[in-house]
Amino acid sequence: PLFILAAQEDHIAPWRSVYSLTQMAHASPQKFILSSSGHVDVIFAHPSQRKTHYKTLDSLPGEADNWIKEAKKHSGSWWKEWRKWIKAYE
Repeated sequence: PLFILAAQEDHIAPWRSVYSLTQMAHASPQKFILSSSGHVDVIFAHPSQRKTHYKTLDSLPGEADNWIKEAKKHSGSWWKEWRKWIKAYE
């Protein structure tokens, strides 16, 4: 299993580059999350913060731009998605 997190405003690891891991990795299943903010905020922001948002999509199209066109926006922290995902592997 592979959980991939990217930050939309990350200048060190641009999210489209991070997304390409979904096409290169042979892991199954995979989950890709795109969070608002930069690379530090995305990890250290407390899950209760309401100013953040994140995007998800159940499928992983070949191109990052196709993913973002179809992705659903959610309010709050991406941590709740991670908790739900990791629970399946406990």
